Amino acid sequence: MLKIVRILVIVPLILALVAAFQSCEKMPDVTAPSTTGTANFVSYVAIGNSITAGYQSNALFESAQQYSYPALIAKQVGIADFQQPLVTDPGMGGRIRVTSLAGGTPTLVYDPSSGIPKNLTLQRPYNNLGIPGSVLWIPNPQGLPLSDLFDSTDFGSKSAQRSNPFFQIILRNQAFGKTILRQAAALQPTFITFWLGNNDVLGYAASGGGWTNGMKILQPTPGAMFSALYANAAAALKQVNPNIQVVVANIPDVTSIPFFTTVPAYIINPQTGQPLLGADGRPVHWLGVNDGDLLTLRALDLTKQGYGVPAALGGRAVPLPDSVILDVSEQATCRTAVAAFNATIQTVAAQNGFGLVDANAVLAGLKTNGMIIAGQEFTSDYITGGVFSYDGVHPSARGQAIVANEFIKVINIKWNANIHYVDVMSLPGEPLGKRAVVKGLPNIPREVVERTIQMCQP
Repeated sequence: MLKIVRILVIVPLILALVAAFQSCEKMPDVTAPSTTGTANFVSYVAIGNSITAGYQSNALFESAQQYSYPALIAKQVGIADFQQPLVTDPGMGGRIRVTSLAGGTPTLVYDPSSGIPKNLTLQRPYNNLGIPGSVLWIPNPQGLPLSDLFDSTDFGSKSAQRSNPFFQIILRNQAFGKTILRQAAALQPTFITFWLGNNDVLGYAASGGGWTNGMKILQPTPGAMFSALYANAAAALKQVNPNIQVVVANIPDVTSIPFFTTVPAYIINPQTGQPLLGADGRPVHWLGVNDGDLLTLRALDLTKQGYGVPAALGGRAVPLPDSVILDVSEQATCRTAVAAFNATIQTVAAQNGFGLVDANAVLAGLKTNGMIIAGQEFTSDYITGGVFSYDGVHPSARGQAIVANEFIKVINIKWNANIHYVDVMSLPGEPLGKRAVVKGLPNIPREVVERTIQMCQP
């Protein structure tokens, strides 16, 4: 059978951990007590989306939520009662599991079972108000600037309309506040971490450039709309508490995550591990895929079923659908949106005295150079890179620890604190350094492949 191996970004052995931090940044003194300096964690609230919630492998579940970056920050600063909307394992959302890594090849399955919420009866809002699927801007027929932050729609109705149970599960009771911001305000926060905006471009990218139900209808949030809503959000936080301390994070380049870099654009020669070359000496693409295109992780099952595979290779001779292809133009649209969003975030943070985590730079560095932590190499590779969970989008437990440490780094500098970093390697994770291999076309007889390879030689 033909084995298709993924085209990997080979990361050199690069920086030691200390080099991952710029020389002008203050490292915690682990020989001294961990202290919060002038940072006020009397009441800490986290606002965000699925990353903030601790969502992993396409689901929200307790054994991952305990490692959400807000929960890790709360633990490092000594908060004993940081409440989250815990869901029993296997979680809610359709959790992805790896049933085999035989030969370095992951076999992924979706768990059809579902967990249940554990602490719905908490008589106050949760400290972690990260809601999977939440966005800064909600498109609507009137074109009005609505936002999940300010939207006061009944939570149950909203969950039904958006096919997203998490609004109801996490916000629960309108008596606690009819919006995310009002529930945050009810906790009288002194410190907030705020990370929203990822889904305002990721939704477009993950659907192959806006394809939904066979129609290209999604677009990233317009830059001017994002700017207005982000400024409104900052003003609302200031209204909650004029002395509020806030750290925000910007938006990474969404196309650098494993969801877009795992499935190769080319058919791979199993004998060499290199792209299969056609008679013209050029790599043979999947049908429907062009130079520079990225395939989403959802394309993997389709290629295994023969979609995108020429008939000469035993495939269906049907091109891969646009919904799993992010073409060059669509990638440019994503980059433009991220650049506009991040310019706004930087400006608003500076105007309001907020700390800023440059998540975009961190992820870019991870993709280009990787990072060394406690002698272990972390990369942006799927599964074996150690940073991302099985959905290729959300951080693993160790990835969440890396995110928490980026926030702690900013807090230490801005509020003269000495909060110790989370011990990344103490958290559960996959064995590192073994490169993943993807089976692209297991249904094609090897003799057909070998004959085709010979025919394709220039």
